[in-house]
Amino acid sequence: MNKKRILALITAVLMVATLFAGCGNKEDKTATETGGATKLRILWWGSQERHDSTIKVLDMYEQKVGNVEFEPEFMGYSGYYEKIATLAAANNWPDIMQFDMLGITPYVRSGRLLDLSELAEQKTLDLTDVSDSVVESGRIDGGLYALSLGTNAPAVAYNPEVLKKAGVDEIPMDWTWDDMEEIFKKIEENTDAYAIDAVNFGQFHYYLRMNGAKIYNDAGTGLGYTDDKLFSDYFEMYMDYIKKGYCLPPEELVAATTPEESAFAKGKVAMQINWSNSCASLEQSTGVKIGIAPLPGNGKTQAMYTKPTMYFAISADSKHPQEAGAFLSYFINDIEANKVLNADRGVPVSSKVREEMAPSLDDSQRKVFEYIDYVSVNSSPMDPLPPACGNEIDTLLSEIDEQIRFGQITPKDAAKKFRKSAEGIFARSK
Repeated sequence: MNKKRILALITAVLMVATLFAGCGNKEDKTATETGGATKLRILWWGSQERHDSTIKVLDMYEQKVGNVEFEPEFMGYSGYYEKIATLAAANNWPDIMQFDMLGITPYVRSGRLLDLSELAEQKTLDLTDVSDSVVESGRIDGGLYALSLGTNAPAVAYNPEVLKKAGVDEIPMDWTWDDMEEIFKKIEENTDAYAIDAVNFGQFHYYLRMNGAKIYNDAGTGLGYTDDKLFSDYFEMYMDYIKKGYCLPPEELVAATTPEESAFAKGKVAMQINWSNSCASLEQSTGVKIGIAPLPGNGKTQAMYTKPTMYFAISADSKHPQEAGAFLSYFINDIEANKVLNADRGVPVSSKVREEMAPSLDDSQRKVFEYIDYVSVNSSPMDPLPPACGNEIDTLLSEIDEQIRFGQITPKDAAKKFRKSAEGIFARSK
């Protein structure tokens, strides 16, 4: 199911949930106390490795406090938000749920999530060692509705061996777009590899930041840029990279499947734009000893940013917000728990946890931790959380990006199409 259909499902079930909120026996729909133990339902998505480590941490917490029992529910990402929406319609949400940035906003707007501010003020949810910028990333409309579980940042993973063949020792951390194109040219001229797999719609958000704009306005009611030349300039640059042989041809890009089978793993591509939390697993799965650099800048603005990998949030209907908040505090602050979790959800948000984990990191993890340290002090605050229709806008941009790459529409015409369609989406979502 694509993002547009997911958004439609979320909207529909929220309407149903609003009509029937409060109906039925809530004792059957939230954590209940039996045998002196508080039962907490918790839901997340992820790999089998994440499932195993999270369940182990749940067991550790049960043994630590003695009066909490978890009812874990977990699955892969596919179908996750359909399940969230279905449970919302049935007024049967778990106490604690995992969200990402695009998925959480509709439920904040509809009042389905608990404001964590009071728990934080009471230190039930202890955020002492979490930076203000990380805490702020979970705020929407003044309330703290989400707790970041890990820190993430855009990153360029590169193969140093391919770069050496091109006569490039490393990518400087302060490189510019001009530097990037010069390196692209050296790779194209001196190796059999493509410089990069793609510079596509995923980086358009960043390009806007570099030019003092953003994809959404602060109120979340429309696009955050007025000059469509920003759109056309960006995608014309990307198409130029394809024509010059710097980027993987579109038909090969869409044919890529697993990381192990990717052009990057085979040494056919020197660079890949990714998220920092994926770089360690990319190195492990491909066998490529990667280097990590930020996205290129313009030498004038700090467009780089950190963001949450994902969140935990508490249902506004939970009968046990104190117990849920105490567990979230344990999840981000306990040293031993985070060693088990092994930074799977991103670099830990607690400075003390990061410090304690540093000596035990393997080389691939160490590079990611060091990269986040660099970006954290060489970046500006992330943009506000996406609006409720963010999934639909993102899907629209992805579809138009594909049309541009395959020559079905020019970047200039695509800029107009994107704006018109986006404005229609915003109008319908009001």
